[in-house]
Amino acid sequence: MRCVLLIHTHGRLEEADHADVVLFASGKEGVPAAISDATFMGAFQLDPSRQLIGSICAGAFILARLGLLPERRATTHPDARAALHAEGVELDDRPFTSSGNVATAGGCLAALFYLVGWVVERLFGTQKMLEALRPVLPAGQYGIYEGLVVSSIELGGTQYHGR
Repeated sequence: MRCVLLIHTHGRLEEADHADVVLFASGKEGVPAAISDATFMGAFQLDPSRQLIGSICAGAFILARLGLLPERRATTHPDARAALHAEGVELDDRPFTSSGNVATAGGCLAALFYLVGWVVERLFGTQKMLEALRPVLPAGQYGIYEGLVVSSIELGGTQYHGR
């Protein structure tokens, strides 16, 4: 059985150029269709000098095609690694990586904890980030996950030389 989730936009793609934060989601079928659609790709004039820009899993393909990956380095879902590497992107084994105002997360939970945490931390600070994530952390393990999120965001912003 195949399940398709359609999400209707609430604005024009060009409006992303004026947003404070732009996050590209993943999609096994949607991302390949998006990067092959000249109208979709041409709609973006994003500016990492003034916007936070991130991707979840295969959304890294969009960042790569838009030329937004610093040093052409990203993390992604394990199933997409070979194809992203074929696009000329250096793979990062970490669940989250960032450079300046651009970040990639490799996995849905990585996106929830690390990408969202990174955005909230960058905009409002570490305390607000921890407050925002607390409702989704497992009961009784807040300290464990809070430490993991803080350290992963910190480590994700450092240079990595492994594959």
